[in-house]
Amino acid sequence: MIKIAEDLTSYFKENEENAIKYHNKIFSEIIEKRLFYFNTQTPIFSVPIVQKKEELEKINVDCKTILDLIVSLNQRLSKEDNAQLFDKLGYSVEERELIETTLHNNDGMLARSDMILENSGYKIIEFNVESSVGGTEIGNLNNMILKEGFFDSDNWKFKDPNKEIVKVFKDIINKNKLNKKQVTIGIMDWYPDMMQYIYAHEEMKQLFIAEGLKAVICHQENIEIREGNLFTQGEKIDILFRLFLLDDIKGDKGEIKRILELCRLDNLIITNGIHTDLYSNKGNFAYLSDLEYQYMFNEEEKQVINRCIPWSRFLEKDKLVNYEGEDYLLHNLLINKKDTFVLKPLRGYGGDGVVIGKGMNQNAWELQLANIFQSNRKYLVQERVESPKILMPYVEDDKVSYLDTEINYATYIFNNEYSGTLIRGISKDKNTVNNIAHGGLMGSLFYI
Repeated sequence: MIKIAEDLTSYFKENEENAIKYHNKIFSEIIEKRLFYFNTQTPIFSVPIVQKKEELEKINVDCKTILDLIVSLNQRLSKEDNAQLFDKLGYSVEERELIETTLHNNDGMLARSDMILENSGYKIIEFNVESSVGGTEIGNLNNMILKEGFFDSDNWKFKDPNKEIVKVFKDIINKNKLNKKQVTIGIMDWYPDMMQYIYAHEEMKQLFIAEGLKAVICHQENIEIREGNLFTQGEKIDILFRLFLLDDIKGDKGEIKRILELCRLDNLIITNGIHTDLYSNKGNFAYLSDLEYQYMFNEEEKQVINRCIPWSRFLEKDKLVNYEGEDYLLHNLLINKKDTFVLKPLRGYGGDGVVIGKGMNQNAWELQLANIFQSNRKYLVQERVESPKILMPYVEDDKVSYLDTEINYATYIFNNEYSGTLIRGISKDKNTVNNIAHGGLMGSLFYI
């Protein structure tokens, strides 16, 4: 994969004048169509990553295995450990009630693994399991790259995540024996935060309509419950495509409880119920990685975990841990091996609250640790995964910089099937979270 990426970058450099024109044409179209626009325009890589199909299939199998393990944790944990699950993962009693309302139904589940390649394999560093998995409009960039024909791309293939989402909803309609022509899908997000994503919501709506499905965009302020059904703008909603997150719900949660009650009464289908926040919690990686919980897994599962999951623990100051064969008090390990670890809030998105030890002043690192230990916010400590150097072109104002880049591979798993890949990249010299909110670029992945 890396070799192919380097070859494409070399071709870009050898044909730089035309390459800049190619990049600018694509980026202008993206701006015109308001793609990847989240309060500000996200820059792109016009050089894609190209992967061999057999590599992709192996990654897909591992991602699905890890996702299955995460989803089944609450059934695998001992009675004592299960009793502590929600508190351990940072949920209030009220949030637990919301989560447990839909915990029985994983139909149409949308998930995205975030992965970093190593020299000898790869590590999955996070799993987002929500309707709002992010970046699913990447198929637009893929199509533009193929259309321009700058690269020899005749045998490049990809799956479009947004189109795969439409397939998921068709499957739900068929499974529930609904009349496709009479179904209305409510694409629901949380106002006003949703406005930064409104263009992506509109694209999703149009994709549903193109497939003969009625869809409306709604939010908490323009829905109402009448006669045991959910309505928005005069339309009865049959399937709720939940895009808002548990953390988005501000103030009184009574309205959400009433919506979930409609689901319990079989008057409403909700895809990716509130409970999927549980599967997105970064604390799941501690359950997978910590020796304390290995009783849950058979030998084959342990092999996949050891190969795919970085060393991860709940951040507890006086916790005794074993790292590379030696025992430590966790806070002493973190102080002495600052560059080796990353601290992540158990709940959070967009790199919010993430602390990277490498490159940070020792005093600043120890102060961060002290503040976290004193706060109520719960954290995961995870071994930092170093990716190999990949040289990528960054185009700005008709000038190109070729920079060593940290690449994050986001693999979509929808309804337990591979549904496309997004890449995000950031130059290694920035030494920050590889995330759009921190200046990362979005890019495409094809397979051959």
